[in-house]
Amino acid sequence: MLTMAEVMRIPPLDGCSVIAGHRGLTRRVQSVNSFDAPDVVPWYKAGELVLTTGYVIRNDEVAQVKLVQQMAQRNCAGLGIKVNHFSSEFSTLLLQAAEEHDLPLFEIPGHLSLSDLVFPLLRELFTFQDRHKEQTRRKRFFAGLLQEEWTSRDEVLARGKEFGVLPGHGFICIYVSQGSPHSGDRLTDPRRLPEFIHFSGENTGVDWMMSQPGDAVIILQSPLEGEACELPVTARKLAGDLIDHRRVSDSEGGVIIGIGTYQDDVMGISTSYRKAREAARLGCRVAPPRQARGI
Repeated sequence: MLTMAEVMRIPPLDGCSVIAGHRGLTRRVQSVNSFDAPDVVPWYKAGELVLTTGYVIRNDEVAQVKLVQQMAQRNCAGLGIKVNHFSSEFSTLLLQAAEEHDLPLFEIPGHLSLSDLVFPLLRELFTFQDRHKEQTRRKRFFAGLLQEEWTSRDEVLARGKEFGVLPGHGFICIYVSQGSPHSGDRLTDPRRLPEFIHFSGENTGVDWMMSQPGDAVIILQSPLEGEACELPVTARKLAGDLIDHRRVSDSEGGVIIGIGTYQDDVMGISTSYRKAREAARLGCRVAPPRQARGI
């Protein structure tokens, strides 16, 4: 879910100013609501960002404070109020309540309507939710593939098509670990691996996919159907580039890289993954990960 800090960077919300409750900018936003009636508070939900003209509470400081308190009790994400209905600055009591409850309070400029904010927000929230669902499907698919949960080739290809897994192509797995595969040490951050891969060269002609079923795995896929395209050579080059880049970007700690065997069918990916882990374990025994090494 998006945080309030991230939401406040979405146009046109980036034109609004947070005036209190800055400590609550880490609150997660799940939905957006707008109101002008005072009796809707009982229906607020956790994670809800509330937008209002503030008309019904503009002259009632007690109601303003009560609104913030009730929203905080329901773990709402934040409150936006249009400034044109307040004849002067927001009341001190309102600002103090927002600060006390760490509820982000921001002012909406007079030239923006509530609908100007609601629709872009909903679009971003739906996009984020769709992306999160896709990432969850991807994680589950590759975890099942590497752990041999999928036994039907047709099922693997049907599920994997969404993530770029193609029939008739060759595959090699590269296992990347910081520390021993058995030690429980922190693994190389999977979020940084795409950066490492692009660093090694974007013109290799090899497709790559990421999977993190508890470890960091790169799956290389040959670009042409039925053509190995020197995939083992490419895998070794990529591993070497990863090690060199690791030395430059993070001098502390070591990294172990295991390269699996080449497989000419999608159902062999789990075998390549297993061989890559075995290579990493062998590398740990031969040379403890004080420096970056590859097997």
